[in-house]
Amino acid sequence: MSSTDLRTKPAIDPDLAPMALIMLSRKRAIEAMNLGAEKLMGLSRNTAVGRRLSQLVYHDNPLFDLLDTAEETSRQVVSDGLRLKGPALDQEIVHICVDTTPEGGFMLALSAGKLPDTKDAEAGGLAAFGKILGHEVKNPLAGISGAAQLLLRTATPDQSELLELVVSETGRIARLVDQLSAFELFSSPYRLPCNVHQILNRVLQAEEAAFGSTVKIERNFDPSLPDIYADSDHMHEAFQNIVRNGIEAMRDTGSGGQISVSTRFALGRQQPRAGSHIGERSVQVSITDTGPGIPTDERLRIFDMFRTTKATGSGLGLTIANQIVRAHDGAIELDSRPGQTRFTLFIPIARSE
Repeated sequence: MSSTDLRTKPAIDPDLAPMALIMLSRKRAIEAMNLGAEKLMGLSRNTAVGRRLSQLVYHDNPLFDLLDTAEETSRQVVSDGLRLKGPALDQEIVHICVDTTPEGGFMLALSAGKLPDTKDAEAGGLAAFGKILGHEVKNPLAGISGAAQLLLRTATPDQSELLELVVSETGRIARLVDQLSAFELFSSPYRLPCNVHQILNRVLQAEEAAFGSTVKIERNFDPSLPDIYADSDHMHEAFQNIVRNGIEAMRDTGSGGQISVSTRFALGRQQPRAGSHIGERSVQVSITDTGPGIPTDERLRIFDMFRTTKATGSGLGLTIANQIVRAHDGAIELDSRPGQTRFTLFIPIARSE
């Protein structure tokens, strides 16, 4: 069985793919593999094809859990960081994707390499994601922004407000895509004094324009708060991801709901780690939704990459929000029960010289 059997009508030669590709039968026997898989498994195709995966990989390996999940859900399963071990195999896997085939089998795509630290793994994954964004999103954004600017010339005052929001949001997203594409990740914010309420109002205005007919948004801001010390674009992304997460969770229940956003001083808080400004001078931002809540067993992993409890979603939004806040020497706390979920963000206040 040749490598081209991996696809009925291959668009490219599977041997040219930059990853190992393995096709398994319903009974998890190897049906086909490419050159990358031969190198990864240390076996030729002639030797490997027809053998059960459990003959090559120990049966308690996490890979089998991924196969079980893909089979049970009939959905693609992705994981970062896995070690394949077997009688003659000991291979570190940076990224693995498991998908089911129409025949009930499985297609595995694996990228081999040295496993980085958790923080570096998250950054690497987001960097790759940003590279795709730079190619697939930047050009459409430019077209949307240009069309909105043309419409502004003849728009009514009411239309102008929404069109200006489109221009502003496309510009902000384009800047974020530029940063991701250039591998300037959220772990390296460009921090300046900025008004937290201006950022929050832009986020909430955008969400009201998109979901205002189904979701009520409530503001409870303390106008006496000083500036925070932050990258305003990054913090916009963090706030928006959390607000949108709440809105989508409420929409999954089939009914509307309410998002409440409040700000206040954070006083008397213990510093979570050395070098953090939390507890001394920080702003507390609480974002509360009236959704179904997050199951107890999911709360400890809610910020993991590709982890989501919603019917739809990539599982990246809360990961990005957490990374942004941590890069600002801040922290996020989660409190959830049926009917209410609250994310509380602690962000350092601008430091005076």
